[in-house]
Amino acid sequence: VEPTMRALDELDAAAWITGRRRDQGGERTEIRILEVDKSDKSRYKFNPLANWSYEEIWAYIHENNVPYNPLHDRGYKSVGDYMTTAPVDQGAGERSGRFVGLGRTECGIHSTRKKIKGMRQEAEKAGRDFEGMASLPCPGCDYEISPETFDDIVFGGSSSKEYEFLLLEFYSPLCGGCQEFAPKFKKIIAAINQKATPGQIKTGRYDITEHDVPKSGADRGISIEATPDLYLVKMSAAANSNPTIIHYNGEHEVDPILQWISKETGVQVEITM
Repeated sequence: VEPTMRALDELDAAAWITGRRRDQGGERTEIRILEVDKSDKSRYKFNPLANWSYEEIWAYIHENNVPYNPLHDRGYKSVGDYMTTAPVDQGAGERSGRFVGLGRTECGIHSTRKKIKGMRQEAEKAGRDFEGMASLPCPGCDYEISPETFDDIVFGGSSSKEYEFLLLEFYSPLCGGCQEFAPKFKKIIAAINQKATPGQIKTGRYDITEHDVPKSGADRGISIEATPDLYLVKMSAAANSNPTIIHYNGEHEVDPILQWISKETGVQVEITM
């Protein structure tokens, strides 16, 4: 999701074409052939296959020798990201193998690490380097935080004196939910930068794919079971006082997150057209 949204923004695309169909179910049952893109109302989304069925798609593929992903021959009716896609029985729904065992907007940390371990073992057996660690850029973030820089940026080091509040996302670039959330986080950052004064609210991310929350964070109550996960760190004005840690428990959507930030910081951040 994030690379697609970034490419559309960089190309300033007026419209884009998808393969979405109504018979895929869920929110797709209401799609039209031509519609306004909900992520950017200045752009159109063209769905030429909206009225096609699953059977019609595969009949066309076979009749016209159209190349397709070989994973479809291994039981993957719909192919998404590695972490949350699974093969399904022939009679199962087309998208039933997507986001298996998870809410659509999050990925379990333990299942993510288990799959990474399997990917690394497969690479070692094949005699090749493990290249499974994808990237998920966040060009607007103030800090890309590592285990080595965590204490300095988050808890009282020189960097923490640069802000009053820190919006901190824990994520994994291999998580489909994090990829889904990335363009939303970009909009949240833009709203913060537009409304907050310099140094008032900073933003940062911590890749938790293969690293636990540092002890300093765990001791202060930061616990991550699924990604993406958001915390707000409020620095204390008193010397030698611990910062206040506030966990976000709502939906991973732009408006409720901005409302939460506004409530906790006193800064009215919102998307302006």
